[in-house]
Amino acid sequence: KYPVYTKPKIFKGIKVPEILFSGNHKKISDWRKQKSYENTKNKRRRFKKEAEYMKSKWKELLAHDPAYSPNLTLNHEDFSYAWPPRVELLDES
Repeated sequence: KYPVYTKPKIFKGIKVPEILFSGNHKKISDWRKQKSYENTKNKRRRFKKEAEYMKSKWKELLAHDPAYSPNLTLNHEDFSYAWPPRVELLDES
């Protein structure tokens, strides 16, 4: 046949899953997709927990953040305009 390169069975102290040595590209692709979903779920869960912690710890500072436009809402994360406005309107007369 031909020479085949195989990666080490253990890389940096971590056992490489057997599926990656199978040569079955469909199964490897499916395995990678499944792992990416698992990683995404874990990352979202961790992000939500970290965001809640940050909001609870820095609530007052975030409410008066000088880098965040006072014209934008604090109720949504889509950078939409605040209604009613969070600042007093200037008298144009």
